[in-house]
Amino acid sequence: MSYGGWRVLVTGGTGFIGSHLVRALVANHADVHCLARSATPGTVGGHCTTIACDLSDLNSALRCVEQCSPDCVFHLAGKVSASQEASLILPTLSSNLLGTVHLLL
Repeated sequence: MSYGGWRVLVTGGTGFIGSHLVRALVANHADVHCLARSATPGTVGGHCTTIACDLSDLNSALRCVEQCSPDCVFHLAGKVSASQEASLILPTLSSNLLGTVHLLL
Protein backbone atom coordinates (compact mmCIF):
# COMPACT_ATOMS: atom_id res chain seq x y z
CA MET A 1 0.00 0.00 0.00
CA SER A 2 1.23 3.48 -0.81
CA TYR A 3 1.03 6.19 1.84
CA GLY A 4 2.29 8.93 -0.48
CA GLY A 5 0.59 12.21 0.36
CA TRP A 6 -1.11 10.78 3.45
CA ARG A 7 -0.81 12.46 6.83
CA VAL A 8 0.19 9.59 9.13
CA LEU A 9 0.34 9.63 12.92
CA VAL A 10 2.72 7.18 14.59
CA THR A 11 2.52 6.87 18.36
CA GLY A 12 5.78 5.58 19.75
CA GLY A 13 7.50 6.71 16.56
CA THR A 14 10.76 7.43 18.36
CA GLY A 15 11.01 3.87 19.69
CA PHE A 16 12.80 0.94 18.06
CA ILE A 17 9.93 -0.43 15.96
CA GLY A 18 8.31 2.96 15.44
CA SER A 19 11.50 4.55 14.11
CA HIS A 20 11.79 1.84 11.43
CA LEU A 21 8.13 2.37 10.47
CA VAL A 22 8.67 6.14 10.31
CA ARG A 23 11.62 5.73 7.94
CA ALA A 24 9.58 3.44 5.69
CA LEU A 25 6.64 5.87 5.66
CA VAL A 26 8.90 8.83 4.89
CA ALA A 27 10.50 6.84 2.06
CA ASN A 28 6.94 6.28 0.82
CA HIS A 29 6.39 10.09 0.79
CA ALA A 30 3.98 10.22 3.74
CA ASP A 31 3.67 13.31 5.94
CA VAL A 32 4.61 11.65 9.23
CA HIS A 33 3.84 12.96 12.71
CA CYS A 34 5.06 11.16 15.83
CA LEU A 35 3.61 11.35 19.31
CA ALA A 36 6.17 10.67 22.01
CA ARG A 37 5.83 10.97 25.76
CA SER A 38 9.20 12.58 26.40
CA ALA A 39 10.29 13.93 23.02
CA THR A 40 11.07 17.54 22.37
CA PRO A 41 8.64 18.94 19.82
CA GLY A 42 10.21 19.43 16.41
CA THR A 43 11.62 17.23 13.73
CA VAL A 44 13.42 14.01 14.56
CA GLY A 45 16.29 13.38 12.19
CA GLY A 46 14.43 15.02 9.34
CA HIS A 47 12.05 12.09 9.30
CA CYS A 48 8.93 13.19 11.13
CA THR A 49 7.39 16.04 13.06
CA THR A 50 7.39 15.09 16.73
CA ILE A 51 4.79 16.20 19.22
CA ALA A 52 5.23 15.62 22.95
CA CYS A 53 2.08 13.91 24.18
CA ASP A 54 1.04 11.85 27.19
CA LEU A 55 -1.69 9.54 25.89
CA SER A 56 -2.72 8.67 29.44
CA ASP A 57 -4.08 12.24 29.70
CA LEU A 58 -7.31 12.51 27.68
CA ASN A 59 -7.06 16.25 26.99
CA SER A 60 -3.46 15.91 25.83
CA ALA A 61 -4.35 13.00 23.55
CA LEU A 62 -7.32 14.82 22.02
CA ARG A 63 -5.27 18.00 21.45
CA CYS A 64 -2.39 16.11 19.81
CA VAL A 65 -4.59 14.07 17.48
CA GLU A 66 -6.54 17.19 16.52
CA GLN A 67 -3.26 19.00 15.83
CA CYS A 68 -2.12 16.22 13.47
CA SER A 69 -5.51 15.53 11.85
CA PRO A 70 -4.21 12.19 10.50
CA ASP A 71 -5.53 10.09 7.64
CA CYS A 72 -4.05 6.99 9.25
CA VAL A 73 -2.78 6.07 12.74
CA PHE A 74 -0.20 3.46 13.73
CA HIS A 75 -0.41 2.98 17.50
CA LEU A 76 2.90 1.63 18.80
CA ALA A 77 3.18 3.63 22.02
CA GLY A 78 3.26 1.86 25.32
CA LYS A 79 4.78 1.99 28.73
CA VAL A 80 7.49 -0.63 28.87
CA SER A 81 9.90 -1.86 31.48
CA ALA A 82 12.55 -4.55 31.47
CA SER A 83 11.68 -5.27 35.08
CA GLN A 84 9.58 -8.34 35.87
CA GLU A 85 8.29 -6.92 39.15
CA ALA A 86 4.70 -8.01 39.79
CA SER A 87 3.98 -4.55 41.22
CA LEU A 88 4.39 -3.05 37.72
CA ILE A 89 1.72 -5.19 36.05
CA LEU A 90 -1.37 -3.14 36.94
CA PRO A 91 0.18 0.32 36.47
CA THR A 92 1.54 -0.74 33.06
CA LEU A 93 -1.79 -2.24 32.01
CA SER A 94 -3.64 0.85 33.17
CA SER A 95 -1.30 3.24 31.36
CA ASN A 96 -1.33 1.31 28.10
CA LEU A 97 -5.08 0.68 28.16
CA LEU A 98 -5.91 4.32 28.94
CA GLY A 99 -3.54 5.52 26.24
CA THR A 100 -5.21 3.29 23.65
CA VAL A 101 -8.73 4.28 24.69
CA HIS A 102 -7.85 7.99 24.69
CA LEU A 103 -6.33 7.65 21.22
CA LEU A 104 -9.47 5.92 19.95
CA LEU A 105 -11.67 8.69 21.37
